[in-house]
Amino acid sequence: MTMIAVDERMLVHSFDYYPYIGEDKYHQPEYGPKQVISKTRVDVSSYYRKNIREKTVDLYAVIFCYAGLTSPLPKFIEQSKVVFDSMNLTIERVIPLYQPFSAELFGYELEVV
Repeated sequence: MTMIAVDERMLVHSFDYYPYIGEDKYHQPEYGPKQVISKTRVDVSSYYRKNIREKTVDLYAVIFCYAGLTSPLPKFIEQSKVVFDSMNLTIERVIPLYQPFSAELFGYELEVV
C-alpha cells in the first residue's frame, strides 16, 4: 500500500492552540486551555485590498499538521484561536487529509485568518 511520507525536518514551527468551546452569556467566544502544538508547518501570507474609503492588509495562513509527527494532534475545531509568532488568528476551516487508498488520517490543513 502506498503511504505519503513527510520529512520531519520541514516541520519547524509550533503554535499555541486554544480550542473553541462556545460562547459566554455576552456572545463572546470561550476557549479551552492552551495546548502547544509542535512540529508543524505554517505558511503566512498577506492580502492587500483597497476600497473607496480605506486600504487594508489582512493576514492569512495555512497550517499543516501531520499524524505521527505533529505533537499533540488534537481534532481541530473551527473558530478556535491560534497564536503564532505573536499573531492572534482564528481557524476558519479544518481540512482533514487521508492517506491514499485508505481511511487513515494523514494530517490536517488549517486555514486561519
